[in-house]
Amino acid sequence: MLSQHEPGVGRAIWTLIATCLFITHAAGQSAASNFDTGVDGWRVFGNSATSAPGYRGTGGNPTGYIQAFDNRPDSTWYWQAPAAFNGNFVAAYGRTLDFDMRAHGIGDAFPASDVIITGGGIQLHNSLPVAPDELTWTHYSLVLSEVGGWKVGSLAGSPASAGQIQSVLGSITDLMLRGEFQTSGNYSDLDSVALNVAPAPGVAVILVIAGSIVGGRLRGRAERS
Repeated sequence: MLSQHEPGVGRAIWTLIATCLFITHAAGQSAASNFDTGVDGWRVFGNSATSAPGYRGTGGNPTGYIQAFDNRPDSTWYWQAPAAFNGNFVAAYGRTLDFDMRAHGIGDAFPASDVIITGGGIQLHNSLPVAPDELTWTHYSLVLSEVGGWKVGSLAGSPASAGQIQSVLGSITDLMLRGEFQTSGNYSDLDSVALNVAPAPGVAVILVIAGSIVGGRLRGRAERS
């Protein structure tokens, strides 16, 4: 513990903490919904009316999760992310969009965009590598870069460039995950959604340098005492 005779060291430590917090904030923050206590602002879009999903407090991956049923056979419904997933997430470029899902149905499977992200006047579409399992949670991790399989405008569109993906991530206005994968009798469960951003640049370097400075001052004081 610092003594009252070491104010310079104390100021250095607090300056270090403040600097790291500032850089972390400037670099952006991840958005996440774990559904531990509720639906976390998520909506069901594409049914007969946009509405809140049901909430289940246990049985998720690992705790609570949200659930919705199809009530409009002529439309594909989606999970629509809350405002926490909108805004500037350019720091998510090169990182991942993660979520866990289960999907139940008795009709035929049909093609549709599984993930849609809108921003900067561009709409990105993507497909999941496999359909969600009915009984166990399927985990997805989609890379948010030009190698992630993103298409512009639709699944039949041109591959999205790095600049287009960064433009979308820099001003997200809508993020939707497909909820139905079969033509009838379907419902879906969603859990552990995360839009991950890159670690704040330079924080580790600042910690090493500042730690060396503080350590050097402490050693100098010890040698003089």
